[in-house]
Amino acid sequence: MRTLDLYDINLNLLDLYLKKFGYCYFKNYDKLIVENLFSQAKYFFDKDQNYKNKYEVTREGPFSQKYDKLGYFYPEEETVASSFQKQNENIYSTINTKCEANQEFEASPGDLKESFNIHEELSIYDYPDIDNFKYDCLNAKNYLYSISLMLLLSLEKILNFNPGDLQSQHIYTKNGSTGSVLRLLHYPIYKKYNNNSYRIGKHRDGTTFTLIFHDDVYSDLQRFENEQWVDIQSRENSFIFHTGWNLQKLSDKKYNALTHRVDNRGINNDRYSLLYFFAPNKN
Repeated sequence: MRTLDLYDINLNLLDLYLKKFGYCYFKNYDKLIVENLFSQAKYFFDKDQNYKNKYEVTREGPFSQKYDKLGYFYPEEETVASSFQKQNENIYSTINTKCEANQEFEASPGDLKESFNIHEELSIYDYPDIDNFKYDCLNAKNYLYSISLMLLLSLEKILNFNPGDLQSQHIYTKNGSTGSVLRLLHYPIYKKYNNNSYRIGKHRDGTTFTLIFHDDVYSDLQRFENEQWVDIQSRENSFIFHTGWNLQKLSDKKYNALTHRVDNRGINNDRYSLLYFFAPNKN
């Protein structure tokens, strides 16, 4: 698989990779923006637990008309398969579908990770009091939003949508919150854990697509194919683009949402990731 150029996308290869694998790689993104955010994430997650717990936030968020958890999630608080199943029931009113992204997957014990989730519903007081933390988070979120819209234009061409049809469902609106979320992830070292636990269990994202950045070239990310788990390797100076449930709906199943997990092989080492979940706005 070739790494695609973000600013000169080969549409034929993008189409091929998404149909065959459900993911691909892109290069030529702004590495400084991403590196700054990795530095902030590592600094925050290195704080003591009482400090981090101050930044748990519950208010109306991207996934429902009710109240959602934003900000900080402590280790093993979240189980992705069950939480995404609940969230996805409401997120895609724009295309009049209900998302059953993870209903066939059994809920596992809490994921062996902690996270900080950035969404426009966070107020200035919801961000850690770390120099430039809020600035670097919002700068990265806005940058990833802009390149996601650019990637969406390529998908419009491949899927024969009218120009702007998909963008209009995802663009920020004055009265409608975006469903997109930027997530900072830390996978801490575990010496003992439940045998059924994973750093992130088997699931599909309810997004249109997801962008994944790793802090090094080692990755525990895996996809499920032909009843077995296959590694998705990291590549230096590249990010991973993978399909979500909404794109499966929009493409009429031309592209299937990627079934994936984060394995425990690196459980004796700290790891960090940045994820951008790109999804339609709530209106």
